[in-house]
Amino acid sequence: MTEVVDVVIIGAGGHGRELADVARACIEAGRPWRLRGLVDDDPTLHGRTFCDLTVLGSVDWLRDHIDEPVVTVVGIGDPHVRRRVARRAAAWGVRWATLVHPDAVLTPYVELGPGVVITAGCVLTNSIVLGPHAHLNRRATVGHDSKVGAYVHLAPGSTLSGTTTIGEGSVVGTHACLLPGVSVGPWSMVGAGAVVCETIPANVTAVGVPARVVSRRAAGWHEDPTA
Repeated sequence: MTEVVDVVIIGAGGHGRELADVARACIEAGRPWRLRGLVDDDPTLHGRTFCDLTVLGSVDWLRDHIDEPVVTVVGIGDPHVRRRVARRAAAWGVRWATLVHPDAVLTPYVELGPGVVITAGCVLTNSIVLGPHAHLNRRATVGHDSKVGAYVHLAPGSTLSGTTTIGEGSVVGTHACLLPGVSVGPWSMVGAGAVVCETIPANVTAVGVPARVVSRRAAGWHEDPTA
């Protein structure tokens, strides 16, 4: 008999609750999971219920239950905060869940890192690599031979054409599009609706059609706990 594993979502905000919906869909499709609840470092949320899920305590709850059959996923939208929390939990030896909504379309030639989330309506073709804790929101699409770095966030309706590369921690905004062969450097942001026609460097924000850099941040800004 297959052991039922508890799933705990880190983060009780909107993104975390949406990830819980993906976990529910996986369970309904036959995944041997049980959705146990949420954890969040905001003490005012502890014991409260959101969408029938109880906030069990702080993220430290996972450390205290490390010997139980529990898997987790980081339900935090901001990539640099997701990275910080994931590293903290990884130091305790947590087991990561990979959430793929049953309505997503993936070929067998997609490589998924631990903690990856793929929501409803996403389409991924072949020879694609998704790094750890990358999140693909509703109806994001990824073309052949693309590489999506760790902690990347693809917003709803974003489109990566073939042979594109998204560096670690970057965000591609709602309905933004990358043309074939272009790259976005680590820890950058592509604004909603932008069309990326040429490579975007690291640590910048680019917007518009065609996308142009409008602001820059110092290298390593994502390491700042106040950022």
